[in-house]
Amino acid sequence: LQERLKPQDILHVDGGFNGIDEYGLHAVAPHRKPRRDELTAEQSAWNTAHASVRTKIEHLFGKLKGKFQLLHRAFEY
Repeated sequence: LQERLKPQDILHVDGGFNGIDEYGLHAVAPHRKPRRDELTAEQSAWNTAHASVRTKIEHLFGKLKGKFQLLHRAFEY
């Protein structure tokens, strides 16, 4: 993956995705709510916009899996 990405590429990842920074890739994830506090309006707006992008990506994955049944199986090497 690292070889295929350009320095200006941005990865939109979900909140459970960790460790991408180790590879020098630029990833953006939703803001987490601080303990005993709330997100700012700006952070909430960012999370909404980020979720919109992620939803489109997930829908695309679903369409690809519907069209290419091979994608449902794990690749065996």
